[in-house]
Amino acid sequence: FIPEPVKVKLPEAKLDGGSGGGPEVSLKLLEPAENDIWLKFGKNWGDLKDGADYHSSTTLLGWDKAVAPNWRAGAYAGYSKTGFADNTAGNELKDTRIGLYAGYNKAGREGLVFLNYGWMRNKLHRGVMGMTAGADYHSRILELGGEYLYDLQARKDVPWHVRPYVNIQLSRLWQNGYSETGAGVFNQVVESKHNDYFGAGAGVEFKRYLTGGNYAVRAGIRHAFAGAEPRLRYSYMGDQANSYDMRNVQDRTHFVLSIGGETELGKGWSIGGDAGFVRGSHDKDWSCSVTVKRMW
Repeated sequence: FIPEPVKVKLPEAKLDGGSGGGPEVSLKLLEPAENDIWLKFGKNWGDLKDGADYHSSTTLLGWDKAVAPNWRAGAYAGYSKTGFADNTAGNELKDTRIGLYAGYNKAGREGLVFLNYGWMRNKLHRGVMGMTAGADYHSRILELGGEYLYDLQARKDVPWHVRPYVNIQLSRLWQNGYSETGAGVFNQVVESKHNDYFGAGAGVEFKRYLTGGNYAVRAGIRHAFAGAEPRLRYSYMGDQANSYDMRNVQDRTHFVLSIGGETELGKGWSIGGDAGFVRGSHDKDWSCSVTVKRMW
């Protein structure tokens, strides 16, 4: 949507109970934009259950357009880089995505659905017996998700709009097998594996609309029903007759809190920002992002 000046004739009450045309005033109302192109920059920092910490940066570029009176559809591409580290090991993850998305907005009901496919490259290292074992391997991911939101005050002139929401996320990750180098018989040989994830969230958003912009606060709960404990099977080069399980156990339930807003910069331009905090029993994540949008 884009703020556009609209001429509005104010009704003028008459003594006979009717009304006639009054003075014209120019108001800025949110009118649907035919095309949007946007660029988003994001950062994340966090701690995991096993004591590791991470930081990441993400860049997304997207475009969408109106395809029906209440529908928009578009495509996006993104790249992110994440570094994981603990006392003896580290991993650098590079993630490239392409995706499609569609949005619906009518009478206080909003919906969003997205589908993306990605390629990931991992470069890991770990210390063992005074040596450093390392590996370089690839993964692929297919992800589907969506969100539905309902504005309880859609037709009311109130300062704050209460908007309950629900969302879901499903994904499948395919990880290639790999063999470490650099640590002799202590190098690990890891089998290929896939992992299916399913998570859902629910909460409430409090949103306030301003002239040429808006801001909102959101609080909710997110839970992973499957895929939060992926397992890999591995053996050692010096003992390939025996194999072992490698598990990545993370918290399943998280509390989610975020604040964000958007404002008009000039005709056809807007800028928005978000900051969020996610907390589980053991792990936590902080995030922030800035989005610049061009509308015409």
